[in-house]
Amino acid sequence: MDIFKKLNLNPRIIEEVFSPFNGPIQVVESFGQKKIMAGGLIQSGGVLGNIWDKGLREVISCQLPVNSILILGLGGGTVAQLVAAHWPAANIIGIEIDPVMIQLGKKYFDLDKLLKLRIIEADAIKYVASCHEKFDLILIDLYRGEKVEPKSESPEFLKSLKSILATPGEVIVNRLFYEKHKELAQIFIGKAEVVFDKINLIRAWSNMLVFMSK
Repeated sequence: MDIFKKLNLNPRIIEEVFSPFNGPIQVVESFGQKKIMAGGLIQSGGVLGNIWDKGLREVISCQLPVNSILILGLGGGTVAQLVAAHWPAANIIGIEIDPVMIQLGKKYFDLDKLLKLRIIEADAIKYVASCHEKFDLILIDLYRGEKVEPKSESPEFLKSLKSILATPGEVIVNRLFYEKHKELAQIFIGKAEVVFDKINLIRAWSNMLVFMSK
């Protein structure tokens, strides 16, 4: 018997579905861990958890008080699981436009077991524009495959983000940072510097976490 099959280490497709927002989606299990793949990239699980955890540990080291968290691009809920573990008393709102992602998150990542998480099926850009709440921590990952939502880079969106950020508070944007994506990330950082008072960059594997604050 193949030892990898015996140990269940070979990548195995658990479920395949189609989403009108993300196209074909696969739930894959590898080395005993599940991840959601769409557009050729990991949308939930896998190394994505390591990327976000590096950023969240930076927030912890700064001793930022976190009681309210907004996640734009909830996906399958990897980052929701992480923030719930780091700040168990914090209220979390997760915005996700794709109902298929929400269903997969509940089915494979136990999203419905996070009692402090409120999931809202909505367009993240429109939600921020009409939001009147303040958040201590705002986490953003609005990629569909390798393409980021263009409106999430607009001055209007960045100004709306700043208006719903508490003081003190932190916005963290996850950006791809390899090949052509490096230049695109630098352009975004330049736009963010115009709106926010402080920008901090943390490299995490092939991604860049952009920290923005007042």
